[in-house]
Amino acid sequence: MVNAILLDDKRVDAKFERLIEFIGGQVVHGLFCHIGLVIFLFSCIIMLHIQLLRVKGGLSVIELEVFRQMGSISRRATKEMNQAASQYQLENNLFLYLIRIVEHEGLTQSDLAELIQVDKTTLSRALKKLDDRGYIDKVTAAQNKNYKQLYPTQKARDRYEVLAKLERQYIKERLSTLSAAELASLNKILNKILHS
Repeated sequence: MVNAILLDDKRVDAKFERLIEFIGGQVVHGLFCHIGLVIFLFSCIIMLHIQLLRVKGGLSVIELEVFRQMGSISRRATKEMNQAASQYQLENNLFLYLIRIVEHEGLTQSDLAELIQVDKTTLSRALKKLDDRGYIDKVTAAQNKNYKQLYPTQKARDRYEVLAKLERQYIKERLSTLSAAELASLNKILNKILHS
C-alpha cells in the first residue's frame, strides 16, 4: 500500500513539476493578467499534493515511513547483536537483559522491565534462562520480601566486557555518518517520542 502511494506520489511530483514549468513559462511570456488564476491553480495543486500524502488512518506517508524505519533499525540491531551473543547462550535478547543487570546491579525485576520496556511475563522467562545458565543471582530484597534484586555472577561480568564492546562497536559503526549536531537532534527527537 505504501509503495503504491509512494509511486503515486512520484507521479504527482512529476506532474507537479511539469505544471509549474508550464505556469512559469506562461507567466514569463507576458500572461501577468492571469496571476490570480496561476496562484489559484498553484494552491490547488499543493492541496492535492498534501491530500495524496495522506494514507488510511490520517497518517502521512512520512509519519508511517519514520515509524517503520525506527522499527527496522531496532530489529536489525537486535538481530545482529543476537547473532553475536548466541555463542555465549545469550540469544533472544538475553544479552540485553544481562548488560542492563551488570550496569545496574541490584535492580528489581520491575525496574528492569521499565528500563528495557518489556512486559513482566517476557522478563520472567528471560530471567529464568539467565539464572539457569548461571548468569544472575536473584536475592530477596531486605526492604520488601516480594521483590527480588538482580545481581550478575562473575560469568556475567566476564561476558559483559565482550558484549558491551560489541554493543559500542555496533553503535559506533551505525552512527558514524551523523555529525554531533545530528546526534544531539536525533536524541532529542527520540526522547520526545519515547516519552509521549
